[in-house]
Amino acid sequence: MRGTARFNRTWIVTSRYCQVGDGVDSLELYVRHIWYMYYQLGLYTSHETPEHDRLVLDILRIQGKGPLTRPGKGVYGIDIARMTEGTL
Repeated sequence: MRGTARFNRTWIVTSRYCQVGDGVDSLELYVRHIWYMYYQLGLYTSHETPEHDRLVLDILRIQGKGPLTRPGKGVYGIDIARMTEGTL
């Protein structure tokens, strides 16, 4: 399940935003699913196992990629994905 959260779901969000051109509103459900899966995995994984460390590293890797951006029209030339809770 961890692999599904990290690779498939993050790929879907990136692909739909950057290539398809979907708005942030249509991606909110995917983003919530990603974080819900990590939340559930964290609840049922012992903090003493290497699997728990892998979950933390996955989250740090996702955050380390920076904000979700795509080429945009305007002065700055990029469009940054923003939600009411913050930047994606």
